[in-house]
Amino acid sequence: MAVQQFTYKPALVLKRVQASVDGLGVTLTRGNKSRRVAFAEVTGVRLVELVGRTSSTSLVLLTAGGKMTLHCGVQSADAVHDANARAFVSACAAVLTALGRARPDMQVSYGGGVGLRTVMAGLGVAMAVVGVFTGVMAFVGSGLGDKIWFGVLAAVMVYGGARMAWSFNPFRAPPTEPAADAARNFALLAMG
Repeated sequence: MAVQQFTYKPALVLKRVQASVDGLGVTLTRGNKSRRVAFAEVTGVRLVELVGRTSSTSLVLLTAGGKMTLHCGVQSADAVHDANARAFVSACAAVLTALGRARPDMQVSYGGGVGLRTVMAGLGVAMAVVGVFTGVMAFVGSGLGDKIWFGVLAAVMVYGGARMAWSFNPFRAPPTEPAADAARNFALLAMG
C-alpha cells in the first residue's frame, strides 16, 4: 500500500497535523514532533463524537504503551464544507481501511471510555436524585401553581437524569463494528 498523506488543522488554535498512513501503521506529525503507531501494536480502537454548536470527533488508537488520537473540531454548520474536517475524515477513513486490512479482527467501539461514561452516568443519577427531591418539595409547596410547576420540573429531571445514566452506563459494553465497516462509513462521509 502506498503512503497516503493528509494535512488538517484540528482546531483554530492548534498546529496543523500531518497524518501519513501506510499498510503497516500511521504516523502523526505536529510541528516538529512525530509519533508512529504500527497496526500490529493496536489493542483497541475507539471513536468518540461530541455534537453541539461545534462538532468534535476523535479516533483513538489504543496500544499497550498509550494511545494515539486523531482529533478534529469544527463548527457543526460548517462541517460539510470545512476543508480541515474533510481532510480529517479522509485520514480516518484511510487509517481504518489500512487497519481493517492489517487486522481484520479489529473492532471499533463507539463512545467515550469507561471514565467518561462513569462521570456522565453519575451526573445523570445526581440529576435524577435532585428531581426526586424536587418532586417531594412540589407536594410541600404552598400553592397549586407551585405544585404543578415543580411537579413537572421534577418529572423532567428524573426522566432526563435516568435516561442520561442509562445512555452512559459504564457497565454496558459500547457498540462496536469491524474496522472495515467503520472505514466504509468514513469514506462515505469524505465524499460529502
